[in-house]
Amino acid sequence: MGNNNKAPIAPVQSNLLSISIYNLLKAQVSLFECIKTLTGHTNSVYSIIQLNNGMIASGSSDKTIRIWDPNQDYKCVDTLTGHTESVNSITQLNNGMIASGSGDKKIRIWDPNQDYKCIKTLTEHTYVVDSIIKLNNGMIASGSWDNTIIIWDPNQDYKCVDTLNGHTSYVNSITQLNNGMIASGSRDDTIKIWDPNQEDYKCIKTLTGHTDSVRSITQLNNGMIASGSGDNTIRIWDPNHDYKCIKTLTGQTNSVDSITQLNNGMIASGSSDKTIRIWDPNQDYKCVDTLTGHTGFVNSITQLNNGMIASGSSDYTIRIWKV
Repeated sequence: MGNNNKAPIAPVQSNLLSISIYNLLKAQVSLFECIKTLTGHTNSVYSIIQLNNGMIASGSSDKTIRIWDPNQDYKCVDTLTGHTESVNSITQLNNGMIASGSGDKKIRIWDPNQDYKCIKTLTEHTYVVDSIIKLNNGMIASGSWDNTIIIWDPNQDYKCVDTLNGHTSYVNSITQLNNGMIASGSRDDTIKIWDPNQEDYKCIKTLTGHTDSVRSITQLNNGMIASGSGDNTIRIWDPNHDYKCIKTLTGQTNSVDSITQLNNGMIASGSSDKTIRIWDPNQDYKCVDTLTGHTGFVNSITQLNNGMIASGSSDYTIRIWKV
């Protein structure tokens, strides 16, 4: 006789529904949307800042700085020419002037009140100027591939008042910390901490841990320092514990070239893997989002006054992202 005991039929439809719901919950939906792509540069975009007048300034390997107006649908309203090599970094000074560092070894000072006329050219560096920032005291600090950082005084006709020596390779990035110290990242794989209150901006600490060039550095709202490197990682350093590295963030698959902190406390990092990653310090620096769309390296990121994020890329474009 045959066996009349039949195995129970599995609730296939219910199981499939459960799997579908699980996959839906598991999937990450990006909170960021690219709402605009700015074209006009004819080579890589290396630097982006927002000016006091609300305009966006971008520096490019095409040797120009472009000015974009968010109030005119991000229209390019001016193009500044004069540099003879790539424009790698831009900052705005206390006096309203714009300072730009270039592969032509020069820093140019531009006056927005004179139709962005170049009013001064600084020529002390002997190699590529890769980073430039405004210090709290109004001075300018510039980092160069000549392995030095130069301090310039706008109140003395932009005179070079100090030169910081110590790095053994290119200086790629500079930031000023809340305690007044200057932090610099270099191709020698280190970060150096310089004290403006000691004679000749003495180097008081050298941070090691990265295994490739330090490309970008910034300080977070919680006081920590975040550095991005050619070793594909971001390191978090604690100034209150002798600048100890307390966390290493992994996930990007190529060098981390730009880091900024957003208004909501998140960290945005741009990479040569063509993505922007969003990290949450409140979730142990977990990566919570990945922005895709650029087809080249993401070299620069900044957040605009309207809350949008602007990113500059080696695909020659600037993208505007809405949260």
